[in-house]
Amino acid sequence: MNDTAQSSAVHEAQRIRIGDLEVDLRFRRIKRGDGGGDDEVELPHRVFELLVLFVAEPHVLHTRQRLLERVWSGLVVEDANLSQSVWMLRKALGPASKDWIRTVSKKGYVFEPCEPIQCLPSPASQSPIAVVAGAAGVEEAGDAAWRHVAPDRSSAPAVAARSLPRTWAIAAGLALVCLLGTFAGVVSWRVPSTAATHYVLIDATRSDPDARARLPARMLDAWLGWKLAACPETRAVTPSEWAMPSRQPIAMVLLGSGDVAGRNDRIFVQARIEVGDVRHRIHREGARDELARLVDEVSVEALKALLPSRSRDPWPTLRIETALVPRYLAFRDARLAHRWIDAGVMGEQLLRATPGFELARLELAQAHAARGQLPQANALLDAAISRMRPLPDDVRTQLRAYRLGLSPDHAGAAQAYAALARAHPHRPQFAIQQARALARTGRFADGLAVLDRIPNAERLAPDHAVSRWISLAGMRAAAGDHAGARASARAAARAADTQGWPYERGHALMALANAEVSMSGGRDGAAQFDAAAHAFDEAGDAFSALHARAIGELHGPAVAGEPRYLEPWLARARAAGQRQLELDALRIAAYHHHRGGDMARYRERLRQAQALSEAMGDRWGAATLAVDRLEDDFARGEPAAIDRGLARLAGSGLQGEPMLRARQIDALASLDRGEFARALAALDRGERDARGTAAATMRAADPLACTRAAALVRMGRPAPARAQYARCRDAGEYGALAAATGLAELEWISGDREAALAQARAARALLPRMRIEPDRWSSSIDLAGVLVRIGESRTAQALLQDVLPKVEAGGLRRDAVRARIVLAEAALADGDPARARDHARRARAAMLRDAWQPRLQQVEIALARMAGDDVDAGRRMLALHDQAHRRGDAMQQALVHRWLSDDVEDGDCTARTRVALVAQSGFRGASLDWLAGAKPADAPVDAPRGRAFSRVD
Repeated sequence: MNDTAQSSAVHEAQRIRIGDLEVDLRFRRIKRGDGGGDDEVELPHRVFELLVLFVAEPHVLHTRQRLLERVWSGLVVEDANLSQSVWMLRKALGPASKDWIRTVSKKGYVFEPCEPIQCLPSPASQSPIAVVAGAAGVEEAGDAAWRHVAPDRSSAPAVAARSLPRTWAIAAGLALVCLLGTFAGVVSWRVPSTAATHYVLIDATRSDPDARARLPARMLDAWLGWKLAACPETRAVTPSEWAMPSRQPIAMVLLGSGDVAGRNDRIFVQARIEVGDVRHRIHREGARDELARLVDEVSVEALKALLPSRSRDPWPTLRIETALVPRYLAFRDARLAHRWIDAGVMGEQLLRATPGFELARLELAQAHAARGQLPQANALLDAAISRMRPLPDDVRTQLRAYRLGLSPDHAGAAQAYAALARAHPHRPQFAIQQARALARTGRFADGLAVLDRIPNAERLAPDHAVSRWISLAGMRAAAGDHAGARASARAAARAADTQGWPYERGHALMALANAEVSMSGGRDGAAQFDAAAHAFDEAGDAFSALHARAIGELHGPAVAGEPRYLEPWLARARAAGQRQLELDALRIAAYHHHRGGDMARYRERLRQAQALSEAMGDRWGAATLAVDRLEDDFARGEPAAIDRGLARLAGSGLQGEPMLRARQIDALASLDRGEFARALAALDRGERDARGTAAATMRAADPLACTRAAALVRMGRPAPARAQYARCRDAGEYGALAAATGLAELEWISGDREAALAQARAARALLPRMRIEPDRWSSSIDLAGVLVRIGESRTAQALLQDVLPKVEAGGLRRDAVRARIVLAEAALADGDPARARDHARRARAAMLRDAWQPRLQQVEIALARMAGDDVDAGRRMLALHDQAHRRGDAMQQALVHRWLSDDVEDGDCTARTRVALVAQSGFRGASLDWLAGAKPADAPVDAPRGRAFSRVD
C-alpha cells in the first residue's frame, strides 16, 4: 500500500459507543461521559487489543489461557500480564463501567456491557463500511440501506480507492459487530496456508425485523456457505477472527436481500465481496417465487469471484420452492444448534415435501449420523451422492470419504481421509475423521498421533474442538491412559457446555464416566453415567439416555437378576437396525454376565457379538472380541485355541489396551508351560506397544508388571521382582491385590514368615473389593496357594470352599486344577492323605499335558513318601529337579534342594550349586517341610544316585 492510501486510511477513524462510553478505534482512546475525572484515556497496545476482543465477542467466557494466546500471540508471557491488563482496562473504563468485565473464578472473564454496542459515523461522516468506487455514487449507511438500495447490477470487480491496512482490521471487525449484532459463523483455527482461501460470510439482514425480507439472504448464506465449505482449499473464519491481524488475505462476503423499492412483488438478492483492495458486487432481482433461481445465480457468481480457478466447476442447481424456504431454514437452525432430534424430524418432513432438494438430504444424513443412526444416514447419503449432480470431483471425493467413514470399512475410510488431510492440512475435520477411522481398526496409537499433529489445535472451531476432545478421550482410554482420557473428556464437556450442546455434552460425560470408573478400579460409577443420561434427556435423545443408564447400571452396585436397562437397550438397537450399537450392547451384556460369574451366558453373548461383527465386516470389533475369547480360552485351558487366537491377532494391527491384554495372556500361558523367557518376551512386546502410544500410556502396562514379577521370582531374581510388584501395586485394586499376594510368596521363600503373613492379610482385605466374580475366584486361588505355604491351611481352605464348585461349573479348567492342587496341599498339611490323594488325582486328570505344575508333583512326592515308597519319591524328586533346571525355575530348584541330602549329587545338582543358588536368589526360606509326610530338614531323602534314576518316564 502506498503512503497516500495508508495516510488516508489512518484518518478514516471509526468509533463505537456503549452507554456513556465512547471508544476511538483509531487512536486507542476511551472517552467517558461519567464525569469521572480523566474523561479521555489512551490505552496501551495490549490493553486496547484486550478491549477489542471483549467488545467483538461479548457475553462469552474467555479463558485466561485463550486470552493469552490471542492477545499475546506468539509471545512467552507470564499469567500476571493478563491480570495487570484487565486491571488497567477496568480502571480505564471507569467506576460506572468496570464491572462490565466479570471474573469467573478459576476460569477467565466475561464482558457483559449493560448497554448495547452502537456504531458512530467517522469524522468524515462515512459509514463504517464505505461504498467502493464505481458503485453509482451510492453510500450504504448501515443495515437498512444495504438491504433496500439496489446498487449497480454489474458483477465485475471494482477497485477501491481506499483500503484499511491489516493492522487496523480489528476496527473494521468491530464495525461489523455494531452493524450486524451477533454472528452464527463457524469458528475455525488459524494456520498459515497459501492453499486456503479464507473467507467470512456475514448476513447483513440479521438484525432486520422483517423476517420475510431476510429469507433470500439466509438462503444464500446456506447455499453459498455449503459450496464454499465443500471446496477443500477454503477455510471459514469468524468476523472477530477476520478483524484480527493476519498474514492471510481474508475475503469478506456481505450478504443482503429485500424488496425492490416500490415493488412488493419483486425481491433482490446481493453479495458484496471484499478481498484487500479488490471488491466485487453481485446483484440479482426477480419475482418472489424466483427466490431459488436468484440465490443460485448469486452463489455462482460469488464463487467465481472468490475462487476464479473454479469458474468452470459444475454445481447442482438449487431446487426448492419459495414456500418451503422457511421450513428448510428452521431445519438448518436446529442442525447448527446441534438439536439433532428436532433436526431429524424437521428434515424428514422437509424431504417429503421437496424430495428433489438434495442439500437437505445430505444435511439430514449428517444429523442422523451425529446420533449414531447409521442405517438411516447411509441410505440418505447414498441417495444424495447418486442424485447430487453435477459436482466437482474433489467435492464428490469428500462425500465418498464421509460415506466410507459411516461404513464398516474403517481401513478404507482412514486411507481416504489421510489423503484428504495431506492435501488440505488446514481442514482439521479430515484429520479428526482419519484418526477416528484408525481407532475403529484398533490402531489407537496411530489415531492419537494424527490428533496430536493437528496444527494450532487449541484454536479449533467449537464443533471440531469438541469432536477432537471426545476422540482423544476414547483413544486414550483404549490405549490405557485413563487419566489422559479423563482430562480430554472434561475439556470436551466444558466446551460443549459453553456452546449449549447437550448431545455432545452427553457423549463427553459418557467418556468422563468411563475414565473415572477405569481409574477407580471399577467402583460404583452409576452417578457419573446418570449425569450423561440427563444430558441426553435434555437433548431429547431417549435412546442415548437409555444407553448411558444401561452402562451405569452395570458399573453400579451388583443387582440380582437381569439389569433394568440393558435388555431394553439391546432390543431397541436391534429394532432400529443400529448394528454398531447392537454390537456394543451385546459386549456389555457379555460383560454383565462375566461380572456375575455366569460363564455360559457370557460365552453365548460373546458368540452372538462375534457373529454380528463378522456380518458387519467390523475388523476392529472382531479383533477386540477375539481378545475376550482369548482370555476365556486361557481360563478354560485351551492351549491350541490360545495359539490360534494369538496368531490371528498378530496380523490384526490391534493396538492399545486390548493388545496389552493379549500380550498378558501370551505371557501367562507361557508361565503355565514353564517358558519364562518367552513370557518375558511377550511382556516386552506389550511394553513396546504401550510405549508406542504415548509416554503417558505407559501406565497401561502396569498390570503387566505383576506377571513380569511372577516370572522373575521363578527365575530367582527377587530384587527386580520387588520393583515390578511396586509398579503393579499402582494399577488399581486388582494390581494392589496381585502385588500383595506375590510379595507374600516372595517374603515366604526369602525366609520372612511374618512379612509374608502381613502381605497375605493385606491381600485378603482387598478380595471383597473385586467386583468381577471370575477375577475374585482366580485371586482367591492365588492367595490360598500362599496361605497354605505359610501355615494358614484352614484359611486357605475357607477361601476355596465356594470357589471350587463355581470354577468347575463355569468350565474354568485352569483355575479348577489350581484350586484342587492347593486343596491337596492343605489336606497334606492337615494330615489327611486320603483327601489330598483325591484332589491330586482329579487335578492330574484335568491338567493339560504340557502344563508345568511342580506343586502337583510335590504333592505326589509327599504322598509317595507317606506311603513309604522312598525310592519312587526319590526318582520323582530328581526328575522334578531336572525339569526345573532345564526350564530355569530357580524357585522350584531351591525347594527340591531342601528335600535332598547334602551328599546327593545328580548331574548339575550338587551341594556347591545348591549353596550358590541360595546365595544368588536369597531363597533361604525355601522349604517343603510343611507338607505332611515330609521328613524334617535333618532327615533329608537319600535319593538313589546316578542318572538312571533321574527321570520318570
